[in-house]
Amino acid sequence: MQITADRGSSPLHRLVLNLLLHGASDFQVVRGDTLRQPAFFSGDNLATFDCVIANPPFSPEKWGDEVWASDPYGRNFAGMPPYTKNAGTRSDSSNGTVRALRCCLNLNASAATRSV
Repeated sequence: MQITADRGSSPLHRLVLNLLLHGASDFQVVRGDTLRQPAFFSGDNLATFDCVIANPPFSPEKWGDEVWASDPYGRNFAGMPPYTKNAGTRSDSSNGTVRALRCCLNLNASAATRSV
């Protein structure tokens, strides 16, 4: 299992403890920015997984929409996420994050995210 943890250590620590408490032992955690600089690759493409678990920072003001329009990994397959009134930004980071996670799933995979 490979995990990218966005900035902020508290959710990262909880994630690792939860994985260990539930018996997971084969995982890799990378701290970084999932949207701007993905961490897991298979050759020149993004790696795909059977399960993706995410606790992304939904709706931050600067989420990476400036690079999303020309995303080199094809995660913008549906174009720019629409503007959402509550997000208060040019477009919705929650939508962008979920689309990015979708591109990391195998054909019959599952995903879970925490929403705020």
